[in-house]
Amino acid sequence: EAVAKLYAQKVVSVLQVVEAEPELPVVSVLPEEPPAPVAPEITLEERVEAYINSPTVNVRSVDGKLLLEGSVESQNDLERVQRIAELFSNDVVALLDVVNPVQVLLQVQVVEINSGALKNLGITWGSIVDNAFSSGSFMFGEWTSPLRLGAKDAGPEDVWQLRLPTSNIVAELWRLSPIRAVLDTLVSEDLAKVLAAPSLLTLSGQEADFLVGGEIPVYLGQSDGKIVFEWRPYGIKLDMLPTVDTRGRVVLDIRPEVSSLDWNNALDVGLATVPALKTRRASTHLIVEDGVTIAIGGLIHTTEAKIVKRLPILGDIPIIGGLFRSEKFERGESELIILITPRIVQIGETMFWDRIVRDDALEAFEIDVKTLGK
Repeated sequence: EAVAKLYAQKVVSVLQVVEAEPELPVVSVLPEEPPAPVAPEITLEERVEAYINSPTVNVRSVDGKLLLEGSVESQNDLERVQRIAELFSNDVVALLDVVNPVQVLLQVQVVEINSGALKNLGITWGSIVDNAFSSGSFMFGEWTSPLRLGAKDAGPEDVWQLRLPTSNIVAELWRLSPIRAVLDTLVSEDLAKVLAAPSLLTLSGQEADFLVGGEIPVYLGQSDGKIVFEWRPYGIKLDMLPTVDTRGRVVLDIRPEVSSLDWNNALDVGLATVPALKTRRASTHLIVEDGVTIAIGGLIHTTEAKIVKRLPILGDIPIIGGLFRSEKFERGESELIILITPRIVQIGETMFWDRIVRDDALEAFEIDVKTLGK
């Protein structure tokens, strides 16, 4: 009505008032927040490559197996890549090339030496040097200065002096292993015997082994009326696993074994007599520098012999023959010493034969064992 009166003086209203509809609530419509960004899904191959972190290694998944392709710098890198991949899968196939493989030359000497000769020369394994235990060091005659085996960093100030039991013999050694010179001298005087002296070249992380001896049949029983045998090796057996670490040191797993036929405990199986085996075995795990000689000792073998001296004919007469015959028992001991010198060999490096077989410094170190102790 108020609006109508603005345009006319007289306004007639015929409007009827009805019940008003309930007032609807006012709803404020605001734009929805944008959804949070979804990170792209990372595949298993990408996760493995991220942990390996090497641009030269590619990872693929084939039938539930992880396939590694490409190249790595060294055997240590290869082992690292394989271990990382094995965290994500139990089935890993590594088709990786090693660009700069490292090899290890293992120079071995297996020597059996009379225990009495060791005592006469004054060699004591693991002796006390300057109130400190030095594993593998030894004393040679009268002690004048600490002696280290094959020190890699030896210089003019590290020249060692060994005062022998005779006052007119003094030897000076520069680096390398003086114990080798001692053993070489014992061998030349028939006081020791070299049982084996192989030089083995193997890749870092790969096992090297050798066997000097033979195989004998070992009786296992009978099957379907037939005698069953198994061939087992005997003699000198040495298993070595060298691994070069990132610092250029050689980690060595060594398992030497020396066995001989024992006919006193042989087994009679009817058609044949099978001898038993006498075995001397050791196992060790150690870390050495490149070119340092290590020694394993303590494998002692004891023998007993009966010596009969008699006069011809008279010594064979019953009853009174004992008057012309003498008997005595002699017991001898020999110790097995194993010397191992690992040398790291790079690809393309030339190895001269004289370096493999013998150290040059030993040529100047010769001792007349017959004069020792006099």
